[in-house]
Amino acid sequence: FKLSELHVVIENIIGPVVTEGHSEQMKCVVNYVHTDVEVEKFPRNGWAVMIKRLVTNEARNQLIVDEAVSDANDGRHILITTDRVAHAKGLAAAINAEGVTSIPVTGDTTARDKLWDRARSGEVQVVVAMRRITRLGIDVPLWDCFYNVLPTSDPYNYYQELSRIRTPYEGKPMPLIKDFIDDPDPEVRAAIIGTMVKRNQVYLEQGFEVTNAAFKPRKQKRLAWGRRTRKVEE
Repeated sequence: FKLSELHVVIENIIGPVVTEGHSEQMKCVVNYVHTDVEVEKFPRNGWAVMIKRLVTNEARNQLIVDEAVSDANDGRHILITTDRVAHAKGLAAAINAEGVTSIPVTGDTTARDKLWDRARSGEVQVVVAMRRITRLGIDVPLWDCFYNVLPTSDPYNYYQELSRIRTPYEGKPMPLIKDFIDDPDPEVRAAIIGTMVKRNQVYLEQGFEVTNAAFKPRKQKRLAWGRRTRKVEE
């Protein structure tokens, strides 16, 4: 079975939820970060190809690093999730090189509990972790900033990831979600927008404040042969 369908397997084995407990969770503010990186056309069933292009884009990775360093210098404690081990390690190393303590947490990481303890104590300000790891019940109250740096469209799993920053403590600032948005080629625009719509649905359902538009408005271009205008991509 797929990890994204784990909740279905659990329900089939244990049974449906008959009651729900509620713990206090903080509201978040959402900021879409426009990368200005074009998502080029990829083959059918080629999602992995597209992800590989994004995680190996140097300018895009530098933007993530710059944002993390800036937020860390403002006192934020940041969780970044990714789907690639090399990406997690590369981002953590680059952030460390800028003078901000960062660690990668991947599937091959041993003594993982000790790494979480370093984040809980504030010793580590930025954690770059594999998505599947952060969907578990990890409690790091200091985390107050979540970076979604790759497209994802599973609302259930995404909710689990971003919820890691919602644990309250006295004096904690409003948790911040930064959702990194790329510019899709027209031929794959529907697929990319589809992932954003799923995430935006989570934001709306949770009552989060979204501060800006996910996609930049198209510019109006005046045609040479008349006064009529048409919309074109930037």
